[in-house]
Amino acid sequence: MEKKAYVKPSLESETFVPSAYCAICFKIACEAMGDDKFDSRCEHTLKACGTADHQAIRENSNGNLSMWENSADQGWLTCDVVSPNPFTWENIQKNGNQVIWKTYAKNGDGRVWTHFGHAYRKSTPTSNAS
Repeated sequence: MEKKAYVKPSLESETFVPSAYCAICFKIACEAMGDDKFDSRCEHTLKACGTADHQAIRENSNGNLSMWENSADQGWLTCDVVSPNPFTWENIQKNGNQVIWKTYAKNGDGRVWTHFGHAYRKSTPTSNAS
């Protein structure tokens, strides 16, 4: 019996980097304007999450989708998609294109924004949309 070589365990993390080209692009704007229904310290505005350019839905190399939000004061935040589950292109369409997601304050103060909106497919591929 031959001994196998030891392979040191490693951890890989993925960082959001907007791609230069997106063949399948979905845009989505938060429709929960005003005070957050679940956290009164949070507010939804047209200048922030209410603009479709502030959210990005991208397909990872393994075929899974991830969603990111570009916060005006906190930079790129990972979105925790609540619905549809599992988060796939097909399920977005089956769910009437509605997506519900949460974002969490980076500074650790416990603020949680609960968003909802309707994703729509862009008519043409664009640059800087992931």
